[in-house]
Amino acid sequence: MKLRNNRNVSFKMVTFEEDAQQTAEYWLGKTVDERLAAAAILINQRTPKDDGTQPRVQRICRIVGVPWR
Repeated sequence: MKLRNNRNVSFKMVTFEEDAQQTAEYWLGKTVDERLAAAAILINQRTPKDDGTQPRVQRICRIVGVPWR
């Protein structure tokens, strides 16, 4: 697959176990400061806004009727 800036991109299917291993290796390769900074970003995303509302994930699913019911 080619992107607009002519970089080649490849995709590889992995199992959940392989993904967990790769994720652990990624974070273990980061410094403590980098890990704490990433945790702070996640915490800030969950912190209530100034108006008291909580950030939410946009709904991307809908309940639809089926023709056979």
